[in-house]
Amino acid sequence: MLEGLKRVFRSFITGISESEGASLYKGEGMLVHQTNGGEIILENTAACKKITIKNKDNVLTGIQLSDIDFDKVDLLENPQNAHKLIADYGFGIETFINGVALVWWTLYPDGRYFEDEDGFGGEACNETTVYAFMDTQGKVVIPFQDMSGEEKNHYRKMAEEAVKG
Repeated sequence: MLEGLKRVFRSFITGISESEGASLYKGEGMLVHQTNGGEIILENTAACKKITIKNKDNVLTGIQLSDIDFDKVDLLENPQNAHKLIADYGFGIETFINGVALVWWTLYPDGRYFEDEDGFGGEACNETTVYAFMDTQGKVVIPFQDMSGEEKNHYRKMAEEAVKG
């Protein structure tokens, strides 16, 4: 009975039932809804605001071309999906800390992604993933680019300072 009430409450609060997808709490009053149709919706519960980040066709509708540092992204292997805002291979929003979250976008998978069960059909390429920092309003404050672990720490500090005002 209690589990049933929790499901009803979760559905009421998030607007998404379990049969429609999943909702993940990402800290600081932020929810990420992932529908069974493939949409990703960012919800700021404090501001009562929902932003569609990715639609059912895997197009990043909440991201603009100006949110991508093409000077850096175009140097990577297989960057073409960045120009089309296509997220066929993965997109995620990490936990919000101090008003910002690390966001990752896999532009192209590792070549083994294309292999069949016998190992045929693979490509000789590496996974291409870019990162950005997003605020609680769904705005990209540090543009998408390749980042090392050290760079992620550096850019996080910059993003946190940017949202402070």
